[in-house]
Amino acid sequence: MLYAPQTLQTTLDLDAVTTEAPALLRVAVWAASEAPANPDHRLLVRVNGQQVGLAEWDGRGATFFDSAVPPGVLVAGSNSIELDAPGDTAAPLDSIGIDWLELHYARPPVATDERLTFTGTGALLELLGLQSDAVAVYNITAPYSATLELRTAGGAPLGFTGAAEQRYAAVGTGGYRTPTRLEPVTTAPAISVTSDGADYLAIGAPELLEAVGPLLDYHTANGLTTLALPWEAVVNEFHGGMPEPAAIRALLQHARQHWQRVPSYLLLVGDATYDPRGYVDAPPPHMLP
Repeated sequence: MLYAPQTLQTTLDLDAVTTEAPALLRVAVWAASEAPANPDHRLLVRVNGQQVGLAEWDGRGATFFDSAVPPGVLVAGSNSIELDAPGDTAAPLDSIGIDWLELHYARPPVATDERLTFTGTGALLELLGLQSDAVAVYNITAPYSATLELRTAGGAPLGFTGAAEQRYAAVGTGGYRTPTRLEPVTTAPAISVTSDGADYLAIGAPELLEAVGPLLDYHTANGLTTLALPWEAVVNEFHGGMPEPAAIRALLQHARQHWQRVPSYLLLVGDATYDPRGYVDAPPPHMLP
């Protein structure tokens, strides 16, 4: 949170930059203060010491703004980003929460650690830095159904023509990552086989589902059928083990098409923290379905 006058400084590490091209820095903020003065808020944006943006707005709530970064400002390596609330408006308090930063920049197609991801342009690209004996190029536009586009010998610049707006990954022999650990898949219960549905459906971590047992008992006593499903079982059966909202959507679509009793109520049981990155203390396990 910025309380003007105050400056937030952070760095972005870029492994390669096309210095001849402009860039775009997008900032999302949440204004927490409001006053009769207009504007309430003023924020200066600097990249590597050069001012690239000035945002002024009024009132509380979310605001998004873009700053054009001229060619030559970004460098390969560490880049300083400063968000400066100077406190020079007529408002008695200027309080701004920084939500996120997003940098769009051009980079040459040079691999790092035998890996390169890039967007196709419809034209021939020369992929550099892939020195392995063999190189594979995958289309990863749909990451859960990636397709192999090219496999060839490495050791020399590789020419590849990708379709415009499609995402690709070029990987050398030494660029494949190794899982840090393997965990057993939670498949019980086999939802698509064993369940006929319920009026009231609860999804969450097993230890949290146990705590909502009295709530489910209450609804059962009032004439509703209830069903509690572990979040991991939903993820593994309906979304390939990826813990994303699409798993719940796939489950509900399956329920509508196949369950005899389609849920009328859905309860998502989770737990979170105001400090997910552990700045104050080690964060608790992620328990959001």
